Formats: sequence, structure tokens, C-alpha cells
Amino acid sequence: MRALGINTLPASVHCVGHHSFMEIPMWLAAADILLVLGTKRNEYSYLHTSPMKCFEYMASKRPIVASATPANREIVDNPEALLYEPDNPHDLAEKINYAVSHKDEMKARANRAFTKVQNFSWDKRGNRIRKTSYRTCRKVDSRWDCRFARGSTRVAESTNRRWRQRLLRDRCR
Repeated sequence: MRALGINTLPASVHCVGHHSFMEIPMWLAAADILLVLGTKRNEYSYLHTSPMKCFEYMASKRPIVASATPANREIVDNPEALLYEPDNPHDLAEKINYAVSHKDEMKARANRAFTKVQNFSWDKRGNRIRKTSYRTCRKVDSRWDCRFARGSTRVAESTNRRWRQRLLRDRCR
């Protein structure tokens, strides 16, 4: 805002600070738009950092204005969100104004984002890990060789304990 020469927040903009994770869905639902910031000043952040809040925003069915970093674009792109040029406050302000004044279009984008985020659930991640682990187990000398599967089940354990138990029971005896 300082880059735009604005020293005070408009009455319609609220910075609410830190809140309990249990309250976050309420705050997301109350927002007119949700911002995913990003910078190109830090190469690692620009190329590799994709914030978890992006997934939360997509699941909230609220309009998203996001920085067009390669990391963010791996998750959300123009069909699902309005993208602005990183580190360009004028473009960010333009996109926010556009999002606020084109509610129907932004609602359609939010619905597409919600549909897309369904592929990123913890259960689906556990299923993908389980399927990969099943493919890597192979029969060697009348027994299952599951060295790789046992290693990957550590990841599955953190996402879905039930699949880990099935892997060990069904394949690695």
C-alpha cells in the first residue's frame, strides 16, 4: 500500500492478525477475496514455495487473487484464480479491484478451484502412495520383497494409517 502512496487502510479492508486454526474457516468464509502473496526477490520462494493456505483457499470456495509465481501456478492458475505479477503493487491493486467488481466471474473461478482441490485431499494422497507401493512390491524366491514399500509406508502412515496397515498385511508377509 505504501508503494501506491496509501498510508491508511480503507474501512472495507481488515487485517485481523493471528487466529486459532479452528477459526480459519470462519474467516475465509467471511472474506470477499483471498490473497496468495509471492515474490520473485527470493529465487527459492519464487520457484518452489507453494503455501498450504492456497489449498485452504481453494477449498473455501472464495475468490482468489494469487501471485503468478511458478510455485503458485503449479497449484492454481487463471481458470481458478486471478493472477497478478509478483512484486507489482499496481497490478495487485488492479486485480483486487477487478475481483471485487466481477463477482460472477470470480465465483465461477472459485468453483473451479474447489473442484480442482478435491484431487489434493489426504485420502487421495494416501491412495496414490499405496498404489505406488503396491507396484514396487515384487515376488522374489516365493516371498514378497517390500523394502521400498516399507520405506514409502512411513509417508503413508502420516497421511493415512489404514493404508499402511493394509500394505503390510496384504503385501509384505
